[in-house]
Amino acid sequence: MNRYVREYIKCESSPAYFINEYVQIYDALACVWIPFRLWGFQFEALRTFQESQLSIALKARQNGFTWIALSLTLWLSLFRPAFTALLFSKRDDEAKYILGDERFKGIYQRLPDYLRAREVTIDNEHEFGLCNGSIVSALPTTAGESYTVGLVVGD
Repeated sequence: MNRYVREYIKCESSPAYFINEYVQIYDALACVWIPFRLWGFQFEALRTFQESQLSIALKARQNGFTWIALSLTLWLSLFRPAFTALLFSKRDDEAKYILGDERFKGIYQRLPDYLRAREVTIDNEHEFGLCNGSIVSALPTTAGESYTVGLVVGD
C-alpha cells in the first residue's frame, strides 16, 4: 500500500487527523493560509459535533469554531458520499463568503490532489458539489426550506 493510500485511509477514519494534517485556514492578520492545528478545546468541540445529533455552541470571536465547522463539513463531503450540508449566515453576502475562496472552497483548494474529489460538479456562489454526490449550499437565514441534510451550520 503506497503512502497516499495510507494517508487517505487515515483521513477517512478521523476528521481530527484530516484537519490537523491537511486543513489550512486563512490568517487575516498575516494575509496567508496557515496549517490548522487544533487546540484542546477545539478537539472537544469537534468530538461533540461528531457525537451529538444537535449541537449549539455559544462562541466567542477568534476561537476557530467556524473553521472547525467548515473543516468537518468538508470532511463529511469528501468521505461520506451524497452528503448534503447547509451553511447559513445572516445575510446572503455573508453566506457566499463562508462558502467562498477565503473559507470553505479555500480549504478545499489547498488539499493535496489525492484528497480532493475526482471532479467538482457544481461551483458557484451558493453551491459546491462533488462527483461523489455531496453538495454544500450557502444560504441566508431567510432561506433553506424543504431540504434534507446531514449537517446545518449557522454562523
